[in-house]
Amino acid sequence: MNLKETQKLIYLERILKLYVQFLKAYSEVNIEVISKTEGLLLDTKKELDRYGNPVTRNVTIASYFDPTLFVRITYYNPKINIYEFQAIEFPMDDLSKRIDHYKRKLMTAFKNRHK
Repeated sequence: MNLKETQKLIYLERILKLYVQFLKAYSEVNIEVISKTEGLLLDTKKELDRYGNPVTRNVTIASYFDPTLFVRITYYNPKINIYEFQAIEFPMDDLSKRIDHYKRKLMTAFKNRHK
């Protein structure tokens, strides 16, 4: 991980610390970088049913790939009766897109704070 990615992670953490104050479900957030070598892949299979009609099925299979860095965002310490935590993972390559995404979410939450 280089300096630019570290700066982006710090920036994302600052955005999320502000954003979590507007959430109704969770009161704290944690960001961590993990390395993954396995993931789930959704695949479609075309088969024939017992009457000979074509059927498309969705199948989840485990796929292995080279070690890749992922960012995991974990919301925890619920304010209401809900799941203990919620985690979101995305590849490090999508970090800039996610920063823009969370900036938009923060601006929307800030704009709607008194509704």
